[in-house]
Amino acid sequence: MCVASVIRTPEQVVADAFDQAEVGDPRYPRDWTVLVDGARHSLGLIHVGSPSGTG
Repeated sequence: MCVASVIRTPEQVVADAFDQAEVGDPRYPRDWTVLVDGARHSLGLIHVGSPSGTG
């Protein structure tokens, strides 16, 4: 999955990405890998938006 937007806020894009990732089949849990551009703001959004809240 690739998520980006020039219209929506970074917070909205990250929230949408986690929402889409959580839709998977609960019988087959998967580890998540998140690739970001390295912007500290983006990394912070990932940590806050992750299901555990800790990244």
